Amino acid sequence: MHVERVAMLGEKDHGKSTLIGTLLIQTGSVSESRIEEAKAISRKLKRKFEPGFLLDSFSEERSEGKTIDTTRAQITYKGKAYEFIDVPGHAELINNMLSGASYGDVALLIVSAKEGERVKTQTKRHLLLANMLGIRNVIVAVNKMDLVRYSKAAFDSIKNELENFVSSVDFAKLNMNFVPISAYRAENVIKRSAAMGWYNGATLIDALSRARLPKPKVEKLRVVAQGVMEDSGLIAVNVISGAVNEGETLVAYPEGFAFKVTKIVDRGRKVKIAKAGDKAYIGTDRKIPSNLRGSVLCKKGDAPLTSTKISSLVFATGNMSGRLSLGFNGREVACKKISVHKVFDVKMGKGVASKGVNPLSFAYADIVLAEELAYERYSDVRQLGRFTLRSGGNFVGIGIVR
Repeated sequence: MHVERVAMLGEKDHGKSTLIGTLLIQTGSVSESRIEEAKAISRKLKRKFEPGFLLDSFSEERSEGKTIDTTRAQITYKGKAYEFIDVPGHAELINNMLSGASYGDVALLIVSAKEGERVKTQTKRHLLLANMLGIRNVIVAVNKMDLVRYSKAAFDSIKNELENFVSSVDFAKLNMNFVPISAYRAENVIKRSAAMGWYNGATLIDALSRARLPKPKVEKLRVVAQGVMEDSGLIAVNVISGAVNEGETLVAYPEGFAFKVTKIVDRGRKVKIAKAGDKAYIGTDRKIPSNLRGSVLCKKGDAPLTSTKISSLVFATGNMSGRLSLGFNGREVACKKISVHKVFDVKMGKGVASKGVNPLSFAYADIVLAEELAYERYSDVRQLGRFTLRSGGNFVGIGIVR
């Protein structure tokens, strides 16, 4: 059974853990003993039963009511399986959020309708990071509707604010679907809520079941070399798009090294073709250089972009000073220079002139590399248009090629 991975995003205290706990209970995806354990913890802390305790795995999370690490929970409903990846909503734990959200097929953004919470800077930041990570479908669960008397006006205000924000960002390409819910009361999660008769859309679980990954257009052959197996001479590859056929000629970029595919091995057996999404091994008619890791393999006459300079949008998670390097599909390339043109102000929803980039901000920048790199624009081939940034060996950001 295919498992759809759902990245849970949103500001702290807006109810991500509570929602997953409710989904576990409502779909029968958790044992009665686990529910009793969570109830016992609630009594010990002298609090009402909290479904989120089904998910939190650390004692300090339970006592403080927050998620400090990425946790996962799987449910099955009407023949479909979902894995919910609950990532931290705290700004200081943004690296954990990036790690967890990078595995998502669909994003579920939780926004509290409660007065004083609602749309925060971190809410908007998570939306833009989901976009940078390649997630296109976002379901926005407007939570805690019971605390605003199920107000349609409160729901519409949040919906309009986020839609206007995304439409104002030139690099955001998101499909958003909004669902009003009360995770604590299990309203509009699995079953429709009588208290929100003004809402005619899908329940949350139905919205998830209808979310579809964008169908790929007819794509060029793009394969990333993962490394050369010196004992066998085979190249370990990841087929990003298109298909590799036995007998055809490929060229490795940026090296310009051409070779013929003599065989393809997939999961220990010989095959005639390797398609998009396959991780396979290919044999060649020539001795292969050992430094092909991160190289892009294409058909002759259909080269990717190659350059020592790229125009990018970066998100800084740390201090981007000192010696920077760019990580691309396992290849690490030193950055000779990074020139920031403007910084995208999340609060303002637009770019502002700047020569530097602070942590937790987005920036438009040109990056000069110490050696030539093969890549694609992010809008054309997402996997070949995004990278990581390191400073002194420490992870300090992610980026996409514009």
